[in-house]
Amino acid sequence: MGGLARKATLLDDLHSNIKNFYVVDAGNLFFKQDVIDPGITTEVALINADIIVKSFNEMGCTAFSPGSKDFAGGKNVLLSISEIANFPFVSCNIYNKSNNQLLFDSYIIKHQNGIRIAFIGLSSIFDSQDVVVKNPLEALEDVLVELNSKSDITLLLFSSNDTDIKAIQNKR
Repeated sequence: MGGLARKATLLDDLHSNIKNFYVVDAGNLFFKQDVIDPGITTEVALINADIIVKSFNEMGCTAFSPGSKDFAGGKNVLLSISEIANFPFVSCNIYNKSNNQLLFDSYIIKHQNGIRIAFIGLSSIFDSQDVVVKNPLEALEDVLVELNSKSDITLLLFSSNDTDIKAIQNKR
């Protein structure tokens, strides 16, 4: 509760007491719905998204994994937002529909005190004109195999629906 101002205040407090922590987000950050709310203009929605990404730049975001709502303005809008970001967007199962290539890197690895920490991006399946969202469980399995020798700790940034959460819990 409290939005960006509250997040920034909490992070400032943390920075004064703790030196080593990461700021990450698991999606549905830039827009409130899967389509831009008809009650506001596209221009206002884009200004809000711009404020959010610049705020996360200031907060020192480490990684962001987009969810369905982040595509409310379309793939090109999200790609434009990613160019403003000082942090990587990651997703191992969102593909560009036009060329079947991953839209973003599947993961990033950060090094902290000799420990390799991987941040994987993943999303539940959603419909979009611009992207294809592949099966999250299959995509995750492939990335985990790849990361087995590359990281000591693996963190999943998962923008999910209830069905996918239950499937992952049952897979444990």
